[in-house]
Amino acid sequence: MSSTTALAEWAERKSIALDFIEPARPMQNGFIERFNGSYRRGVLDMHIFRTLSEVREQTEFVLFMAPSSQELEPPEIQGRFSSACGRHSCHCVSAVPI
Repeated sequence: MSSTTALAEWAERKSIALDFIEPARPMQNGFIERFNGSYRRGVLDMHIFRTLSEVREQTEFVLFMAPSSQELEPPEIQGRFSSACGRHSCHCVSAVPI
């Protein structure tokens, strides 16, 4: 059984309606798109992997054992915002000139 079929059957048993984003509309799920970009820059673009197990090992380290979430932020934005303003606030002031 494919994972798609298993998911559909599970959702039906639980009376959960699956609602997928439209094809070619990544802006409908900004959280996962931000994670995908951060993961690509912070893990996939930073290392040359020989095996899939090396990818998994590095991913587990960054997601579960790294000291901070800044491991997944590109170096050019790290430290630019004060912790008081919050990274995603529209009206925060940059702590370092951009």
